Amino acid sequence: MINIYYDLTGEGNYEVKVYCSQDGGNNWGNPLIQVTGAVGKDLNPGVGKKIIWDVLVEKEALQGDIKFKVEALSPDFTDEAGTFIDIRDRKTYKWVKIGNQIWMAENLNFSKGVWSRCYDDKNSNCITYGRLYNWKTAKNACPAGWYLPSDAEWMTLITSLGDESFAGGKMKESGTQHWIFPNTNATNESGFTALPGGAVNMNIDGDFDGIGKEGHFWSSYKSDVEGALEFRISYNDDDLKNEYQNTQNEFSVRCVKD
Repeated sequence: MINIYYDLTGEGNYEVKVYCSQDGGNNWGNPLIQVTGAVGKDLNPGVGKKIIWDVLVEKEALQGDIKFKVEALSPDFTDEAGTFIDIRDRKTYKWVKIGNQIWMAENLNFSKGVWSRCYDDKNSNCITYGRLYNWKTAKNACPAGWYLPSDAEWMTLITSLGDESFAGGKMKESGTQHWIFPNTNATNESGFTALPGGAVNMNIDGDFDGIGKEGHFWSSYKSDVEGALEFRISYNDDDLKNEYQNTQNEFSVRCVKD
């Protein structure tokens, strides 16, 4: 038997699942089945909660770099997709579950002042594409319970979609309503619904650039030398690129659920 202890904060009831990795957290597989205790549906928050795993009933052996992960989802996030309300300004956002992660399925559109702008300073672009944020502002722009994803969390998303060489196509909104032709291999089978919100490029006189052609999304990771890491999807290919960028550039934000 293995005893797993955790604390659960928040409000309301939660569905709790527990996972085990034998390679240091690179692969988690499905939730464990032979578990009892504070696991399953309708669990209240509290400290010192305990899950008991009957290992040998579920596995013939347990070896390697062992790690455990406890996942707690509120009832609103146990489906594959839905909506939530940002209580700061009462805007409603779509969300989607991709693999074991829950992502916003729209670009963030919360005003954080001068460093959160609409493309071409037109409010209609904010409504469609969300706002453009510099990196420092993006770090603190997500609603409570959500946050700016790390580079590792972006890579987890890519892995769940197969490979970075075609993940972009699975993430892009299909058709050419917002993306310009040809919007290569855009299927949106992930439900991420990536949009080409463009950017503000501070390396080129601070001009707006790329709406309809590219979607740029900040990660929370920053190198002391190279800048902050962004992930980019383009209209004329289906891969998901990443590159270090000037932190004063302004890109879109997608938040991931805490």
